[in-house]
Amino acid sequence: MGPGDLTDGKPVTEHPSRPRKAYVAELTGLLDLSGWGPGARLLVRRERAHPGAQLSLIDTDGWRHQAFLTDQQDDDLAELDRRHRAHAHVEARIEDSHALGLAKLPFRAYEMNEAWMQLALCAQTSSPTPRH
Repeated sequence: MGPGDLTDGKPVTEHPSRPRKAYVAELTGLLDLSGWGPGARLLVRRERAHPGAQLSLIDTDGWRHQAFLTDQQDDDLAELDRRHRAHAHVEARIEDSHALGLAKLPFRAYEMNEAWMQLALCAQTSSPTPRH
């Protein structure tokens, strides 16, 4: 998947509310992944960056690249990408809950910590602007 060449990547279907041109390709054969365990695969997602996005050195011509490793053997690269992105959202929510007070429960009593947890989760749910 070279710069400007979109024919090598498989098109990814995005959520209708956030249409974005994106592609995913497998680069496993280009690198030695033996140190990552049996079945390791390298996939890269390429998508148009939104206007005003901060691009990195490897992002070219307005395309953002995100690579990830997986050991899942599914042949549907778009589905592997979807699963990876969904999992990233779950991890972001866990990070948010830790930042809102769930990293360490402050009380010795179970009931007080239960109330603390419910308040922290309410704060996370009612937060107007998620971090991610």
